[in-house]
Amino acid sequence: MAKYCFSRIALLSILVAFTFSCTEKKTKQVTSETMTASGEYLFEGPNTLQGDFSFDISALSSKTGVTAEDISEVYVESIRVIFENSETQEVVESVLIQLVSDELPLQSAGTLTTFTGTESLLNANKELDILSYLKDPSSQLIVDANLKSEMDELSVSVVFEFTVKH
Repeated sequence: MAKYCFSRIALLSILVAFTFSCTEKKTKQVTSETMTASGEYLFEGPNTLQGDFSFDISALSSKTGVTAEDISEVYVESIRVIFENSETQEVVESVLIQLVSDELPLQSAGTLTTFTGTESLLNANKELDILSYLKDPSSQLIVDANLKSEMDELSVSVVFEFTVKH
């Protein structure tokens, strides 16, 4: 009898685990606030601009309406890069957006080689789960810009569109 009861409990446990593992996660699209990366004394060729990755897990939690603990994955859906003006944009040949932190490796989030004006959409790395970068307060936004000529300074604005799974 005890063996039969144990078998039923084991079967029931497996069914419950299977049911919860097969439930589809909910997703929500979230847009970040505008972030800025900048650099000074830039030369012709590759240059690195740096800024704070100022969108953290608490901001994401409030925008999705779920607790931070309920967020399981965050993917980059799209990235917009915005230049100050058309003259600035004309100096930039290409852009690579990356994320890094004190504890996490440098990861490429998107690239752009063809500009469509002062605001352009990057080719986003949609397979990159950036949840760990959102949880890490030391995360930095890195913009590698390849320039056609020298500049005293350059500042670009970046806006992310995220797909949040919870």
